[in-house]
Amino acid sequence: MAATYDNKNTATGGGASTLTILAFTVSGSNRLLFVTVGSSAAAAALTTSVVRDSGGLNESCTEAWDLTNGTYFHSSGHYLVAPATGSYAILITLAAAQDEIGACATSWTAAHQTVPIGTPVTDSAHNGVLNPTLTVSDAGDDDVVIDGVYVYDATIAAETPGQTEQANLVISAAVTHGCSTQLGSVAGDVMSWTGSASGNWAAGAVAIKPAAVGITVTQTSVISAAASVLTHAAATLYPGSVIPTITL
Repeated sequence: MAATYDNKNTATGGGASTLTILAFTVSGSNRLLFVTVGSSAAAAALTTSVVRDSGGLNESCTEAWDLTNGTYFHSSGHYLVAPATGSYAILITLAAAQDEIGACATSWTAAHQTVPIGTPVTDSAHNGVLNPTLTVSDAGDDDVVIDGVYVYDATIAAETPGQTEQANLVISAAVTHGCSTQLGSVAGDVMSWTGSASGNWAAGAVAIKPAAVGITVTQTSVISAAASVLTHAAATLYPGSVIPTITL
């Protein structure tokens, strides 16, 4: 069963090296926070940190991807496993002041807590391919694919059927930060956006993995064959034994 979308919030800014997403709320179990960032400047600067202020106890996100298109356009993705529940701000810091910055934070429940994401995919263009398109080939049917794009265009739209926009932030007359999601294998795990008439953009995408599903052997289970043995880790069940509840 795929991770479940819980909540989101966005922010835009510019002329600084930081951006804050205010009052972002996290709840539920098997939690995951995912933040996408897009920015542009005379010399594109990478994201140095994404931190959630959990009531005075800062929680640092892990980088999934961080990419520039070689000139002005930058995209990054960041995640935090099991963030503290409650409503706290997210502070994004870049290596230098940016002309424009946009960010989208989404929270998820029922996400895997030890292997939360798959292998990130990134791409970019400078006066090249017009529409940002990424394929996340390792996404399974129960994964959720999430992307972040930063595009030199004031009008973009998620293009693939089943692709849901989580953010479409027009930061200025010229640039937009987009974030979208779709269930794995719905459309071949392709994340595509229309726009970028100039062919200038940077993008990344990755699969969010679902929480591990246990297989439960209950008291009503029957082992009928005389020689049957069920073994997992240190647990071995023999015919005639009292069968406890075991989650594999």
